[in-house]
Amino acid sequence: MLVIPIVLGGCAGIQSAEGIRSAPTSDRQVQKLVRVEDFGINATSEGKLVVDTIIINEGRAPRVGKLVIVVEAGGKKEQKTEVIEIGPNEKVKTNTVFEISLEEFEYAGDLKMSIE
Repeated sequence: MLVIPIVLGGCAGIQSAEGIRSAPTSDRQVQKLVRVEDFGINATSEGKLVVDTIIINEGRAPRVGKLVIVVEAGGKKEQKTEVIEIGPNEKVKTNTVFEISLEEFEYAGDLKMSIE
């Protein structure tokens, strides 16, 4: 199964996405046509890390994919998974909140993101 990895090390570098296992999906076209177009790192008013993503479906049919984001910082590891239903040639925005603080992430954090 093809996994489209996006990996950040402290918001600065690209690393390997090994360690994220892919879950089987009945729609094999998801891996080819649905992708993360853009993302940003922000914080809630309480200082928790927020990962904002824009996901695009470049296909001609609706798709269902799974966005998987893994964040590690300060000895903590958190994984969030969200099912994304997306129409043909459509973009979907998501905001994923973590318990890890933005400050911890900026100091020594890693982020791994994939669409399955």
